[in-house]
Amino acid sequence: MIPRGKDVKGQIFLYDFNQKGTWNVEPLRINGKFDQDNFHPHGISHVVTSAGTIRLFVINHSNAFHHSVMVFDWNRKTRQLDLVRIVKDEKFIRPNDLVAVTEDAFILTNDGSAQTVLTNVLEILSLIPSGSVVYHDGKDYLSLFKIVDVPLMTIADNLYMDKYGAVWTGAHPIMKELFGHLSNCEDLNKYAPSQVLRIKFSEDFKTWEITEPFMDDGRLISASSIAVPFKNQLLIGSVCRQLVHCDITPETS
Repeated sequence: MIPRGKDVKGQIFLYDFNQKGTWNVEPLRINGKFDQDNFHPHGISHVVTSAGTIRLFVINHSNAFHHSVMVFDWNRKTRQLDLVRIVKDEKFIRPNDLVAVTEDAFILTNDGSAQTVLTNVLEILSLIPSGSVVYHDGKDYLSLFKIVDVPLMTIADNLYMDKYGAVWTGAHPIMKELFGHLSNCEDLNKYAPSQVLRIKFSEDFKTWEITEPFMDDGRLISASSIAVPFKNQLLIGSVCRQLVHCDITPETS
């Protein structure tokens, strides 16, 4: 809900963990009929289809703040994304993140219900829980129910589940510094601390273990929003600016 610069262009990038010494990201061409001027990707997740294709599910916000989930297939030969379909639903109130479940289904989170900057701030200050979780497969109506609350003592942003079932999150440990940073993302003198947590659940989800693989005061990476592990490496994204690629040791993960 925080406005960005007018010249910011929505894109999807490819990052190769195995590249040696370059650490570059590659912007991806997207094939298909859609309004590229209204392309503002937010949450992203993937699955491998029955045909072995990597399928992406991407939350998109239009300039008018209308929401959809765009589904893409990754073409390994052309190194491009092909648009499969665009999913719209009235329950996509203010989508922030999603997790792909199958090649046709996903779970989506709405981080609130406010639709303007002012009402968003009031919603946050009121501490009234107004978020929601939606399951979508385009076919059946299914309800979700809460299993457990996990106190993190921080502001968890986006979530990533690894192949072992552990949940990783980029988090914001100090809210007031986060707000100061988000008020002007382009001001390099304003930054907010970053934190990465890993939550490993028991099989019944009644107990868990939390570790902190990464912490920074904001000068290396400001306002971390997501973390994705690969072998003994970690890629950390932020709300506005940097990416950080670092090594992690087994005892921290």
